[in-house]
Amino acid sequence: VDGGTTINVAGTAIPTWTDAASQGALTSLVLASQIDPQITTAWKGKDGAFYPLDAAGILTLANGARLFVQDCFTKEAAALAGIAGGSIGTLDDVNQVFA
Repeated sequence: VDGGTTINVAGTAIPTWTDAASQGALTSLVLASQIDPQITTAWKGKDGAFYPLDAAGILTLANGARLFVQDCFTKEAAALAGIAGGSIGTLDDVNQVFA
């Protein structure tokens, strides 16, 4: 989760951190976009570049991060269940779950 992902926002690939602090910042921006639909901001990508976002872009970025984080948690749960159940016994087995 903490390593982040790249999310496509209106044709622009934005490399995005998905750690707890970034999730909190995105949550704040989503709320701000609901209060002010005309909002514009610059999101700092994990590459250090700034990406301009409007309200729709904020929602797209936040939703992409949410989906990525949930996918990571789903895979982690599957790996832990496999380890506990004996179907996963090697690091290669774990890596297959996350592939």
